[in-house]
Amino acid sequence: MFKATGSLQCSGGGLSLTVLQEQLAAANVQVRSAECGTDGQPVPAVCGAPDGKIGIFEIAVADDAAAATAGFKPLSTLPGAKTIPCS
Repeated sequence: MFKATGSLQCSGGGLSLTVLQEQLAAANVQVRSAECGTDGQPVPAVCGAPDGKIGIFEIAVADDAAAATAGFKPLSTLPGAKTIPCS
């Protein structure tokens, strides 16, 4: 599962991996692993535009519905996604 951090080009910001993981915990979803990533989608180079950073989480299949209710989506919907070092 993944969720966009909401960070923007030139200004950064957005939610940290820890905050996203806390959102899953609040939905009673146990996280097996968590990584920073990028959605792999083309992004126009414009200050203030989304930068494509995402949080990637491994959870049990049984928790998919609860995670989706919390705004997380299946990573399979982003075929170009890849992990990156958290900054």
